[in-house]
Amino acid sequence: MKVGDAKPASFSGLPLILLGFSFLLIIGFPRLAPDWWYFSIVGWLILGASWGTSVEVEGWTLRLKYAFGRLAINVPLSEIEDVKVVSRLERAVLIREFPGLYVLITASVLFVFLDLLLLPSGLLEGYYLGDIGLIFFGILYLAIMSLPFSRTNIALLFGVLDLLFAALLMELKVGHINPISVLVLGVFGLLFVAEYYRKDYVVITTQRKRYSLMTEEPEAVLRVLIRGVANAQAP
Repeated sequence: MKVGDAKPASFSGLPLILLGFSFLLIIGFPRLAPDWWYFSIVGWLILGASWGTSVEVEGWTLRLKYAFGRLAINVPLSEIEDVKVVSRLERAVLIREFPGLYVLITASVLFVFLDLLLLPSGLLEGYYLGDIGLIFFGILYLAIMSLPFSRTNIALLFGVLDLLFAALLMELKVGHINPISVLVLGVFGLLFVAEYYRKDYVVITTQRKRYSLMTEEPEAVLRVLIRGVANAQAP
């Protein structure tokens, strides 16, 4: 049975490993081994595979589907110890639940920032703007994951400050501020924040791991999960 509109997030476990590997191929290989640029194409495929597609309950098992529905992570309902909705907790932040994702994003931002500093002058503008765009979205993601869900206005303020920082990097590396690039970053940054706050995040804690589901209908997801856990743990 499909669990509403819920989709599993790639915040932990194997999906997080796939996400990190895709970053390595997309961000790392083209810079560390320019002749192997084509590995970045494989990286984009792996990135797509790390995205969740659906959540299903079959018998006493919760199935989290990834890799375009081809990969299923099975979570026994009897092992679930806690289920909560992060956005409904006054001071809840996702980074407290999934520090591994924070480490991955931070490492990626630092790597790209170092790459930007080391890039020689006189290259095509796209070389610099690609790094600046990755830095912008990486910092923005770290900021919103570190803020309580009720602080949407502060997240937007962080977005504005982050955009100004991106414009400063553009001035320093490119020699001028490209208004079209700044506008594109601003629009996509706003859409990014809006998408993040449009969903709720149901955090599932088991005896060994922690998982997250993204949904716009958390009540329906909670009903299915709580009923399934109660039945699975019933004597």
